[in-house]
Amino acid sequence: MVAYTNSYGTHLAALEHLARRMHGLNITASCGSSPGPASQSPVKAQAADTLRPRAEIREGKERYELELELPGVLADDLSVQVDRGELTVEATRFLGPAVDGQERPRRVYQRAFALPESVDPEQIGANLENGVLTLTLGKRTEAAVRKIKVN
Repeated sequence: MVAYTNSYGTHLAALEHLARRMHGLNITASCGSSPGPASQSPVKAQAADTLRPRAEIREGKERYELELELPGVLADDLSVQVDRGELTVEATRFLGPAVDGQERPRRVYQRAFALPESVDPEQIGANLENGVLTLTLGKRTEAAVRKIKVN
């Protein structure tokens, strides 16, 4: 993300934060939820030195499908976790060998999503192919409606 600065070189962190939150509202809307106040954005704030991978979300009858662009990331350098209704994806892409005793240059990706109540955490699958992480989020099976006879 572009760092906004004024003529004195002061970072306008509030503007950058607002831009991240506004972008998060678009993700909510594409999940089938109506956009709410920015404070309800499902996308968690992240550190300034991390990249936020582009995401695409589709909803089917039995599952959601979430695709994230993670170019150059290997499966061993990727972490996908679900904790208390939040799905977090973190990845590191190493850009080359360490030079003159410095750390290896790298790119860090991070993105978090609030899961809808309809997602069953036990039915989440992940596949990484050609720099695209595809997450399949199975929906909960609703209890069958049972008619009760009144005597």
